[in-house]
Amino acid sequence: MWTRRLSELAFAGWLGLVASDARAEPASPASDDALAPYRERFKQGMDLYEHGAAADAIAVWEPVYRDLGERRGYRLAYDLGVAYAALDDAPHSADRLQAFLNEVDSRRERGEPLGAAVTKEESDARARLARLATVLGRVQVVPGPRPFIARVDSGDPHGAGAIAWVTPGRHSVTFDPQTPDERTIAIDVAAGAVLELLPPAPPATVPPQTPAAPSLSAGVGSTRPPAMESPALQPAPFPPALIAVGGGVTLAATVAAVALEIHASALRDDAVAEQARSGGTIPAGDRASFETARTWAYVAVAGAAGLGALTAGLATWYILGRAHGESARPTAVVGVRLDRSRLVLDGAF
Repeated sequence: MWTRRLSELAFAGWLGLVASDARAEPASPASDDALAPYRERFKQGMDLYEHGAAADAIAVWEPVYRDLGERRGYRLAYDLGVAYAALDDAPHSADRLQAFLNEVDSRRERGEPLGAAVTKEESDARARLARLATVLGRVQVVPGPRPFIARVDSGDPHGAGAIAWVTPGRHSVTFDPQTPDERTIAIDVAAGAVLELLPPAPPATVPPQTPAAPSLSAGVGSTRPPAMESPALQPAPFPPALIAVGGGVTLAATVAAVALEIHASALRDDAVAEQARSGGTIPAGDRASFETARTWAYVAVAGAAGLGALTAGLATWYILGRAHGESARPTAVVGVRLDRSRLVLDGAF
């Protein structure tokens, strides 16, 4: 049924195409001859379509449609939409039918007569799109503050406001393709949904800065020295948590030193009291216990003092390094050695 209808309306459609252009400017033999190759190619595609070769017909018609453009070739857009439908290519069919209806609406708004054939094709195109709207998704880019071109996947580029029909799923939208401002985003479109997009802002360009001319206020040929900038805080030479750990260890060592000193003092007091009661000498075992306790107390006191000094040094290093900066982080070397009965802490910062 559609094949017969296409055959009957083919030449009428092309005559209407020429007539619509003739309304804009006077017809001439030259302009009529310019369309002659398109008519022959359209007839060639029609023959292919009537023999069931819809794909071959599309291959002939698409270049003609691109040469004519959406305005002059809108009747061919309808034929392409039906041919794509014969191949079950729903997105391309919807795109061409949408282009046909866009031009029909524009001509109706301008008050141009459409004719009975176009009205019938319009009714059929709207019915087809209504069915496709339930199984396909639509992408429409909202006009922005500046003109731009958008392309969905590898389809045709369109201006702002145009609708692109896509299968449900993930797609890419490229703004201003093949230009320095080209940007691509990924989108997900559901069946029956209309996804409206705002174009992303173009990348900001930083204008080149022109060096300031030297000041001559101090005399001819003299320049004013640059103002001294206040030093900024530099990155910390090490995590501040290290100071907190050092403080905690120092506190624990101090508590242990106090406990050991109390224990040594208690042993000494007990030994002295026992000597006073017995009137003799302090037993060798008690004396040895006291000496051992006192040694450990001295070790603990020295360790607490050394850890306190180390923590204070780390805090000073952190503050000074943060305020003035350092070309290289110094390495702290700390050593602990036992000199006879004394605990000696050596350090270099």
